[in-house]
Amino acid sequence: MFDKLFRRSPEAQRARASEKLARGDFTEAAQLLRKLANGGDGSAMVSLAELYVQGQGVIQNFAEAESLYLSAAALGSLDAEAKLGEYYLSGLPQGTKPSGDDEAQNSLLGQLLGQSNAIRQDWQAAARWNQAAADKGHSGAQARIGYQYATGNGVEKNLDAAEKWLRAAAESGDEFGQLGLGMLLSGSFGEKRGDTQTAAQWLDKARESGNSNAQVGLALLHLRGDGVEKDEARALAMLEDAGVAGNSLAMFYLGEAHRLGQGVPANPATAETWLRRAASRGHQQALISLVRLLTSKGYEAYDAAAALCRQAADLGMAEGQFLLAHLYLEGKGLPRDPAQSVRWARAAAQQNYAEAIELLGVLHANGTGVARDPQAALDLLEQAAAAGAKGAYYRIGVMLFSGLGVTRDVSKAAEYFRRAAELDNDQACLQLGVLYASGDGLAADHEIAARWYKKAADLGNLDGRFNLAFLHLRGLGVRHDVEYGLSLLNETAEQGSVPAAWALHTLHEEGEYLAKNPELAARWLIRAAEMGSAPAVARLVQWLNEDRTMMPPASEVVAMLEGLARSGNIGAQMSLAQLLLEGKHVSQDERAALHWHERAAEQGDAKAQAALGDAYSKGRGVKQDIGVALDWYERAAQQGNGPATGALTRLLLAGKPDPEALARLFKYWLRAAEHGDATAQRVVGDFYLRGVGTELSQEKALYWLKSAADLGDAPAMVAIGGLAVQGQGAAVDAAAGIEYLKQAAAKGNIDAEYNLGVCYSRGLGTEPDLAIALRHYRSAAQRNNTAAQLALAEILALNAGADGDLSEALRWLRQAAEAGNPEAMVQLGRLHEAGRGVAADREAAIAWYRRAASLGHIDAGVEARRLEVAPPTA
Repeated sequence: MFDKLFRRSPEAQRARASEKLARGDFTEAAQLLRKLANGGDGSAMVSLAELYVQGQGVIQNFAEAESLYLSAAALGSLDAEAKLGEYYLSGLPQGTKPSGDDEAQNSLLGQLLGQSNAIRQDWQAAARWNQAAADKGHSGAQARIGYQYATGNGVEKNLDAAEKWLRAAAESGDEFGQLGLGMLLSGSFGEKRGDTQTAAQWLDKARESGNSNAQVGLALLHLRGDGVEKDEARALAMLEDAGVAGNSLAMFYLGEAHRLGQGVPANPATAETWLRRAASRGHQQALISLVRLLTSKGYEAYDAAAALCRQAADLGMAEGQFLLAHLYLEGKGLPRDPAQSVRWARAAAQQNYAEAIELLGVLHANGTGVARDPQAALDLLEQAAAAGAKGAYYRIGVMLFSGLGVTRDVSKAAEYFRRAAELDNDQACLQLGVLYASGDGLAADHEIAARWYKKAADLGNLDGRFNLAFLHLRGLGVRHDVEYGLSLLNETAEQGSVPAAWALHTLHEEGEYLAKNPELAARWLIRAAEMGSAPAVARLVQWLNEDRTMMPPASEVVAMLEGLARSGNIGAQMSLAQLLLEGKHVSQDERAALHWHERAAEQGDAKAQAALGDAYSKGRGVKQDIGVALDWYERAAQQGNGPATGALTRLLLAGKPDPEALARLFKYWLRAAEHGDATAQRVVGDFYLRGVGTELSQEKALYWLKSAADLGDAPAMVAIGGLAVQGQGAAVDAAAGIEYLKQAAAKGNIDAEYNLGVCYSRGLGTEPDLAIALRHYRSAAQRNNTAAQLALAEILALNAGADGDLSEALRWLRQAAEAGNPEAMVQLGRLHEAGRGVAADREAAIAWYRRAASLGHIDAGVEARRLEVAPPTA
């Protein structure tokens, strides 16, 4: 009875609990509120739930808070309904804002979300409770349900309903409603709902209430001049004020302004500072902008970019996953890994990120990181196009036009190019222009081609403007206007088009469409070379060798060449190696030349591989190593390099090659022979004739020799002729053999001339005719054939008799001997010994015999010793 007299009423308990909350005595407040809540007091349930959310006076328990809110809401508590709408909408940790495709939506969401993350995010439930509270006039709930209708989160997107509820909240003075309405009216949720000026007024009202996000929104309108006076300086000042005050959205847009040069000169360092500050405060889109900044030309920091990109990808950001796929594909900032590229592209594609779906299609088309599947590629590209990837239709067109794994269909390709062009894809516009100009699959129409080139050019495509320039130069489909065409070329070149700079060089050099101008030709050549044109640099090197005027210093040209070589250009590497070998315009350095040949050879260049074979076989710039030389020659031979195959043949046949090596060698020659190479056909014939690397077969030998002869190969004609006159070519009679030799001689073949001399002097395949024989011998002798010189001398000496004039015979013998023919030396020795045509000279005879013996002549040594031991004659 005593207790009942002193028990406080519920009103008194609520008043005491409020007093405790105001004092910060949360523990006692919680006890009082729990008693009231247990008694069915909805207001106490809401207050106690907040203590559980904040962990004040109780152990933080979000599940208990949710239960209390639901119980209060069931009793009709407006505050409970509003809180449930707030927390179900967020489901987020303290202060963290969600990511999404529209940063403007994110900033509003951040204003509308609550501060707890333990209540599971449930947009449908949020919509139900926000709607209930909004219907009862709760301005915060009206703002939130307006946002949900604007974004389609938890309800079907309905901008009319969104405007109704955001306006209701805004007119009630709710700053978040004012912010949301301003953003809705300005088009932040997909379409403008009114004039931007009105939007700016609502944003300004929210800003006056201290809402920094509204200040950011208003600043962006001023930056664009959208509905308000365009004032970039004011806009940036407003952004900076908000950024300094800690608004991450303002930091992000400041970073973007400095990254893209919006309202201020582009400043990558300042951009990085603001973007990093935004990212550190949870602004996820700032991570993406940082990645784009750190991979931009001139500010590359790929390692840092890759780390940030992985962070964004792990957060589930589709754009981050897409960019990470590209970094893995290009091997920038992390090891190249096509399989990882596929993995991350697929992750982004699963979020319907259009560019990622497009990339996945490209990877399937090329078989990069995944099995090549053209049909899957087409399906993915169609999906990407439907998702909004502007380049996807163009890529489908390329596949159909090129027939890459699909049936080539130019007309269908043109349809896809047209669809891409209508989406302002500049490459598609260019390709349509090319199709109409060339008439490939479409009726040729230069007028239509010019229209597509013009659109490509208007979209910034330099190749489109380049092609349009040439239509004007030629008067095809447009007015014939050389001056305008040249002005277009000049503009295109000044904007960085290498083909345009090269074309201007060529036009001024050759005088096509205008008078020749060597000075301008040189200027544009140098410009093209400075822009990295390999052909331009190659021509500058050529001009250096020709001592042309108006040239830059040789050191500058060599520096350009070195730059290209370092970038991996094979032609530049080969050219630089040649300069270093010859010591032209640079100090001769065989070692350095070897380095550049190695760089080119490692990229698979057959000429470079052959050059390395030469270097190792001759010990040029490196220690001689025939084994290594053989390896490089064979690698080049495998690619069909003729000189390398020839060198490989010489080295192998000079040693003791194993049968497998000869068999491989034969295959290299056979492959070239089957492709119509006459020299290879002759070598294959010779290999069959001798059984080198293959079976011994005169029939097959003659087949390949005849094939080579039919292609005009004179040595093959000589081989056939030789076989025929010796009676070894069953398929060719001796008379036909003589004809083959004559054909080869007519082509200037010295061996053919000599062999004809032999045939006519001995009556092989024809009647003997010494006069004709002498004519052929003399023709070959005059071209330094030592065998012909020896044969001619022998006939002349024989015809001269014992006392005849041997002066011509001696002259031919001396030429042959000085050229190293040991038999000619022996003959000279005998003439000097006998005193025929010359004065008898025992010492001279011995000297000639000794020279011949040193070259391996068997009889010469015997003759020399005979004279040396014989007593001198009187």
